[in-house]
Amino acid sequence: MLLPNYHAAQPLARALSRVSGLPALLLPQMTTLADWAQSVPLELPVLPDTQRIATLYQALRERRWFPDADLWSLSRELLALMDELTRHHVTLPKDEADFAAQLAEAYQTKSGEAMQFEARVVHELWYAMAAGDDLDAQRAYQQRLARLAQQVASPLYVLQTCDLIAPEARFLQVCRERVAVTLFDLREKVKAEPECELLAFALQQDMHSDNLLGTAGRLNARARLSARLKLFAAHGLEQEAEAADVQVRRWLLEGKSAIAVVVQDRLVARRLRALLERAAVQVQDETGWTFATLSVSTVLMRWLEAVQGDFYYQDVLDLLKSPLLFADAPALRRQAAYQFEQMVRKHGVVAHLQDFIAVAEQHAPELVLPLVRLRQAKLALPGKSAPLADWLAALRDSLGILGVIQGWRQDAAGQQLLQLLTLWQEELQADNTACSFAEWRRWLSQQLDLNTYRDVAVESPVLFTHLPATRWRSFDAVLLL
Repeated sequence: MLLPNYHAAQPLARALSRVSGLPALLLPQMTTLADWAQSVPLELPVLPDTQRIATLYQALRERRWFPDADLWSLSRELLALMDELTRHHVTLPKDEADFAAQLAEAYQTKSGEAMQFEARVVHELWYAMAAGDDLDAQRAYQQRLARLAQQVASPLYVLQTCDLIAPEARFLQVCRERVAVTLFDLREKVKAEPECELLAFALQQDMHSDNLLGTAGRLNARARLSARLKLFAAHGLEQEAEAADVQVRRWLLEGKSAIAVVVQDRLVARRLRALLERAAVQVQDETGWTFATLSVSTVLMRWLEAVQGDFYYQDVLDLLKSPLLFADAPALRRQAAYQFEQMVRKHGVVAHLQDFIAVAEQHAPELVLPLVRLRQAKLALPGKSAPLADWLAALRDSLGILGVIQGWRQDAAGQQLLQLLTLWQEELQADNTACSFAEWRRWLSQQLDLNTYRDVAVESPVLFTHLPATRWRSFDAVLLL
């Protein structure tokens, strides 16, 4: 049985047991199509996205098409476009002019200079990336599906909640030639529910459909949404978070044990979580938090900011106040921040680590040790451009000298971040794109923004989740934030 997600497995198993009427039932194998395909081995290695983005970055930098642009962000956008083309089995023409003409036809406009440049960028980079023998994740998925379709020997039951992409539709088509395939489109089943019929109809219609109002009048009596759906017009972030906090706690007092908060606005969600935790209500969070917003990353970015700013006194002071710095000697950190601030005020040294050390040796000897550790950590970093993997290895050594690694190992988010840094270093071993300190720091900032920490240790009746993850799940109450 192919599921849209694993949240559907338990209710489906209970339903099958109930319908069977048997005391014990041997359930069929339940999995998602993506996980099933992942079990199929391939001969060629799959190129990780970190390495593909580095390759694109190097290509963009060499061509100097966008001298003032953020090339890391642009590389990621181009990679997403290429993956989308691969996902939908789109192949670009061999000739760049033909591709420009196709774009002009698609946009229903003339092929001007800007469009020709756009066509050139995508066309040239597409073929540059496709030249190698390595597989990207999308092509690997397609190859695995093709092989899997030739191995299927048992009937398939597919629970569908959204449109299939071309390779998945092709997979089921080939499977039908070998075994029985039964498709359950859960969207059609939802339409049969009186409460959802009107909404399902509205989503399928044009805004100006003549029959929409009449159909709404006919279906409204059966929809009964007015008794179950409530709207709250908030005048700002704080009011929205406070209203959500009150509503969630009311539901808990009513005895509801499965409350979903569907997060659309991360800022409001962050404030709501703080309000709930203040009221001793723990939150199980499936959406997670980007590493860039966590304290485990704050000490890392403060360290790099201090290095890049040649140890400006305010950057050094912020770093010394970071809780995870010198985790192997907490008393040293607590004293160092105060002593450093006093030294700067008395002696007026505003920058340069060596100058700070020289003044400390004469006037604040207790500060020498922490400042020398900063100098040793700085020396662990490359003094010139280096590949991303080398930067990451040096960063680990540098943070080890600062005692940050020890602090991370005692923190759940820190452990996950340490695993990520190790993974990126391994994935980028084969990449030789030489990056300056500033280029590497921009890359690292983007990685921290795009990767998410999830605390899996918390179990709570209040669940923060995202819209796609609500498919085919049951809750006692739902709050759309």
